[in-house]
This record gives sequence, structure tokens and C-alpha cells, in this order.
Amino acid sequence: MLCVFSMVAVTRVRSQSSEVALHGGIALNAHAASFTQLGNYASCCPEFSGGSGFGYWFGAGYRLSIAKHWLIGASLIYNSQQGTMDYSELSVVADLRDTPRVRQAEFLHELTSTVTSLGIEPHITFRVGKRLDLSLGMRIASVFTHHFTQRETLQKPEDYGEYLGAGRTWVNHDADIPDAASIYLGLLSSIRYAIPLNNSSSWLIQPELAYIAPFSQVTTSASWSTSDLRFGIGIAHVFGTDTAVAIPDTIYGKPKETQPPSPPPLPDPPVASIQVRILNDDSNATVDSILVEETKYVDYLPVLPHVYFDLGSSTIPQRFRVDKNDLTDNTKYSESSKAIQSVLLTVAKRLMDNPKANITLTGCTSEAESSSDANLARNRALAVQAMLVELGVAKDRIDIKARKLPLAATRASKSADQQQADEENQRVEILSSDLDILQPMVLSTVDTTITPDSIVVHGRASADGGIKYSAAIPFTSVEAQSHRWEYTVAIPSPRRTDSAFIEVTDSLGRIARASQTIPVSVMTVERKLTEQRGNAEIERYSLILFDFDKADITPAHQHVLAKILKRIREGALVQVYGMTDSMGSDEYNMDLSRRRAMEVARALGLTEDLVYALGARNPRFSNDTPEGRAYNRTVIIEIHKK
Repeated sequence: MLCVFSMVAVTRVRSQSSEVALHGGIALNAHAASFTQLGNYASCCPEFSGGSGFGYWFGAGYRLSIAKHWLIGASLIYNSQQGTMDYSELSVVADLRDTPRVRQAEFLHELTSTVTSLGIEPHITFRVGKRLDLSLGMRIASVFTHHFTQRETLQKPEDYGEYLGAGRTWVNHDADIPDAASIYLGLLSSIRYAIPLNNSSSWLIQPELAYIAPFSQVTTSASWSTSDLRFGIGIAHVFGTDTAVAIPDTIYGKPKETQPPSPPPLPDPPVASIQVRILNDDSNATVDSILVEETKYVDYLPVLPHVYFDLGSSTIPQRFRVDKNDLTDNTKYSESSKAIQSVLLTVAKRLMDNPKANITLTGCTSEAESSSDANLARNRALAVQAMLVELGVAKDRIDIKARKLPLAATRASKSADQQQADEENQRVEILSSDLDILQPMVLSTVDTTITPDSIVVHGRASADGGIKYSAAIPFTSVEAQSHRWEYTVAIPSPRRTDSAFIEVTDSLGRIARASQTIPVSVMTVERKLTEQRGNAEIERYSLILFDFDKADITPAHQHVLAKILKRIREGALVQVYGMTDSMGSDEYNMDLSRRRAMEVARALGLTEDLVYALGARNPRFSNDTPEGRAYNRTVIIEIHKK
């Protein structure tokens, strides 16, 4: 007799599903542009280059699953794009009140816009797991409104100025964007996460983030496009049925019991380790943290009243040339190397600030030019006068003189230095009886030191049965290329605590992680002053410029030293550094720099242990130019304030 035993297993399979959704939110609109005006509307703006604004969007969508993890769909979305582009233009205006003068001015150019559109957004979606959707598609929209307003307003000076008697606002447009595009095209990418609201997951809340990169322009007559970064939320309903499927399991005869095979033993879990050593600069001993220390340097530099010329030429070299735009360019004084070559700009600004002051320009020639045109020296002075007049200085305030060699001429001690001596004598000297015209320049900079300047990072990763890993090495974008590694990392300029990190995943998906924090202590100038720690500020005086091959203190030098002596407070550390240019032998220049420093130290009442002779080593300025060599014939006095 044949006995048949039948077992039936029932499972539930979800058929093809679809969903409809309503969603909306806000958008950050980014405007990329490059134009000066729209259509025939008047505009004085040098260039509108971009801006931003906030808009909103809402609509409905439908999606259909076509395969495991894949869906297709489309949305109908109403979108409002808004934004503001502005440009602050620095210029000058003529102040005709009382004493006529030129004043700095600021003009604000503003353009705001609103563009609305209704469009369809077809897309394809890949579902990661059960809830996370990644989509890519297009936005094809019809533009409904395209409006803009534009204003140009005089902001500064606040107490003076108007546009030809028409008030402080010149342009005031409020109209539709000319030649506006009627179609908007863009590439859409989005990420969406579904949160179920009921047990069957038929109702969902869907936060989403999307970005639209434009293919089209706002107007056909200007370079102007807008992109959207959307933030929103939607509510969706999922349609689909569960189907019961019976799967028989028939066994002929008496059922036979079988034992499942024993699973293989699991491999050892993965291991990750990392170690960071912060080494002391002077030894292999470790320290607790990285110290970033700021020191403020205040440099007092004299105005060298010389403009140097090329051999046989009365054309001002390019490095000394300036124009009216430079009168409002503060970068000309942000670095000492730029400031010393901006002597004409400095003199012009000070003459305009001191309308009663006059100057004398004396043109000079070198020994190499002794057979040149007798008018060469005068023509050089006239070239400097012409540039000052171009900058706004009245011609009758400038006297012209000429001579062969300067009164304090540079004379070479050996033939190899003769060319450099000639370069320094081919110049125009600027003199003024008004002390304000040639008073010293004051430059302020903040120097940052990092202690130590590098760290050593060790990493190790291991796992049985396969491995994949990632490692983040601090202060660098380097990625580890092996399971064991060691890197010495140079520290740039950290402003916050960083960390080293490693993550290891084995073939079973098990994860091991290791990390170590690298503390960073930032000692700012403000913190030093508050906590009274270290040297918060160092005043550096280079106000004494010696004549070539000289070390004696003149009455003018004594006047400067008297002022510096008043800046020295009790407890301050004062150091004196003697320097020379590169002309002459190293041995002679070391002795000359020491004599210069000792003369200044004696005048300030300082002891010899605070004197340092540098010779021509570590020059502050380039010895390749005559003005650089003149500035290197100096003594630097540093006052360390605590």
C-alpha cells in the first residue's frame, strides 16, 4: 500500500505596486551670472556675477515599480525662483564744499528677480534597502512670470553726493525681464526617505532633498542661470495587493527526518588600531597637543624718498608706476615689499591730505651716464612730476631741480659693485619741509607659528576571510594604501581639533573602528592679551636708514631714536639687529652691521648682549633692486610687549 503525505506552505507575495504623493517645501536659489545690463535698461554696474535667494515649490507625483529596487515616475511641480544680486563699487567723488577735495565713494548696485514656472519632472529611482530612494531625472517647465527690479544707490559718503541733482538713487527699474526664456530645462537629482505611518506601510511621510542644475538661461540676451537646492516633505499613498501562494511539499512514503549540516566556524572578528604621536621639535618625546600661536607685528618703515630709473632712461619703471585707482587700493600697503615701491602713491595721498605742503624733485644721474644728454636728470624729475599731477597733485606745488650725482651718492668699493652703485645714483629725490609728507609708514601683520610642525600616524587593519577598509589621516587628503602604514604629516595651519580614523569591514559585514583625537590649542593675539601670556605684540622699527658704507648716527637719527626710546616700557624685551646690503664681502658686512647695531644700542642705553649682527644674511627686502638695498642698510629695533 502506497501512502502519500502532503504538506502545504503558504506565503504572501506583494504584486506590482505604485504610489501617488503630494509634496512641497522651500528652495535655496543660486544665481550664476555675468552681465552688466538687461536689454535697453540703463545700468552703471561693472558686472552682476551672481547671488542667491529663497523660493518655494509644491506639486503632485506618481511612481510605478518596474523591477526589484527600480521605479519610474513623474511629478507636476509649481516652482518660484527668487534672488538678489548686488555689487559694491568703490570710486571717488569730488567734494566741492569749502575746500575742494576728492573723497572715497561707494555705489551699491542691486538687482532682485522673481521667476515662476510649472513643469513636469520625469525621473527614474533606485531604492536602497526598503526606505531610501535615489532619483535622477529632468525638469521641463513653462515659465509664467519673469520680473526684476534694479536700483543703483550712492551709499558713501553718507553726508554728501547725488546723481547730477537727481538724488542718491540713479537707476530704479521695476519691469519684466527683457528677452526672458519661456522654457526652463534642468537636470534633477534627489534623495528621499520614506517613514511609514501605519503597520501596512500604505501611508508614508517622505522628507526629501533635491538639486536642479540648469541647462537653460533666464534670458537670451545675457549670461544668467539659476539652480535650485530644494528642501521638502511629502505624504504618499501606496497601492498594491498581497497574494497568497500555496507551495506544496509532498513526500512519498514515510517522511524521513534529516539533520541540517553544521555551520562552519566563524572567522575571527576584524581588528583595527591607530596611534598618533605628536613629537617635540627638539626630541622624540611626545607632547599633549599642537600649539598654534599668533604674534602681532607692527612694522614702522621710513618712506625712502627715491624713485630709481634704468640706465640712460627717463621713463618711470613699471614697479613704481601707479594710477588713480590705486588711491583706494589698500593692498598697496598690506605688505612691506609693496609699500616701499608705492612711494609716489604715498606722497600723492599725503599732499592731498596736506594742501599747504609743497615738495622738491631733484633728478640725478650716475657716473655711467656722464656722457649722456645733459637734460636726462631734469627729464627724470619731470616724469615724476607728471605722474603726481596725474594722481591729482597741483603742478605748482612741485619744484624741479637737477644735478649729476646725488649729494649722498653710492660709491662702489670694488669694481664688481659699480653697476649696483650706478643703479642707486640714477634716481629722483623727493624733499619736503612738511614732516607729514615723508613720515614713516605703519604696517600691521599677524604671524602664526605651529609647534610642532608635524605628527606621526600609525595604522593597522586585519580580518580573516577578506577585508575592505577606509582611513582618514588628519590634516591631509592622503588615503592609506596597505593594511599597515605609517605617515609623517606636515601640519598646515589648524584652527580646531582634528582626529585620525580607521574602519575595517570583513566578508561577513562585521565592522571594527579605531580613532584618536589630535588636540589643537590656538593661542590668538586676543587670548594672549587677556591671559597675559607670551609676546602678544612685537613692534619692529626700521626707521634708521644708513648711507652707503656708513655706521655713524646723524642728528636726524638721534631724533628718531628719542621717539623710539619713549615706546620702551618697563619689563619689555628690546633687541637690536644690524643689517647691510649685499655689496661688499661677507666679512666686511658682518663688521659693518655690528658697528651700526652697537651705535644704536648705545644711543638707547642697551647692553651688548642684546645686539645681533646679521650682515647681508636674511635680508628683509630684495638686494636685486636699488630700493631694496637702501632699505637693507638699516638697524631693526624689536620691542616685545608682554
